[in-house]
Amino acid sequence: MSVDELERLVSRAQLLSLVDAAKFKLALWFGAVSSGKTVISLWAFLLAVRVAPKTGIIVIVGRTMTTVYQNIFVLFQNTSIFGTVIASQIVYTPGASSARILGREVMVIGAHNAEAVGRIQGSTVALAYVDEAALMPEPFWNMLVSRLRVDGARLLATMNPASRNHWIRKNWIVPGAAKNLISFHFTMRDNPNLPADYPRGWRGAGCRRRASAPRTTASPASARARRSGSTASPASTTPAGPRRPAPAPAAAASPSRPRSGSSAATAGTWSRPPSLGGNGGPR
Repeated sequence: MSVDELERLVSRAQLLSLVDAAKFKLALWFGAVSSGKTVISLWAFLLAVRVAPKTGIIVIVGRTMTTVYQNIFVLFQNTSIFGTVIASQIVYTPGASSARILGREVMVIGAHNAEAVGRIQGSTVALAYVDEAALMPEPFWNMLVSRLRVDGARLLATMNPASRNHWIRKNWIVPGAAKNLISFHFTMRDNPNLPADYPRGWRGAGCRRRASAPRTTASPASARARRSGSTASPASTTPAGPRRPAPAPAAAASPSRPRSGSSAATAGTWSRPPSLGGNGGPR
């Protein structure tokens, strides 16, 4: 299979995150909705289940048991993604506290408040998967990481973007490699299975941020004009007279991207690689 054929099913960003995640104890996929982060993180989880230490439990954590079922187990039953062989080896009853995945028992935990700490306190965790990590209580996350106390234990997680002051960004994503964590930032371009016109359906003021479009801020002058109800431009209030040429606009700075986890170990983050050619760049 050629690279072009493979990228019709899985993007380059997804494939490389699958490889790089195996090099770290903690791996976190985050970014826009429908960016393909959940699918590739679940593939990483299935591969990790096959080699997870026999000592310790395997857990899947979500905000509630319902969201775990909707976001994870419903997707696991999609045979167009995971195939009939794998789907048949994933058995779960909605609302149950455990599942069977590739022959291993997996505990299912809802962690919407700090009281969920009691579900894992004292346990040894061999492998953990966390859905929507930014919604977890920080004490639960810290306890879960502390339970990874057997050689080869790992934690995989997904989340949508959180604020810059969110605890998971400040205490885990930013330190990165110092915490033995790698993070992957995904956009809709990294999901090759979206319909070609899907992003155009997000052209709303409330949806633009979800599609990874930059937010803009109105100038103070235009904000004052709106508050006063005036529709005139600021120039209309300037006394008549010779006009000085307007200064040339400064070149816009290009937005920064996360540094690569392989080339900058202190960052612990990963960025999309350059095009390998043949299909006009990443999808």
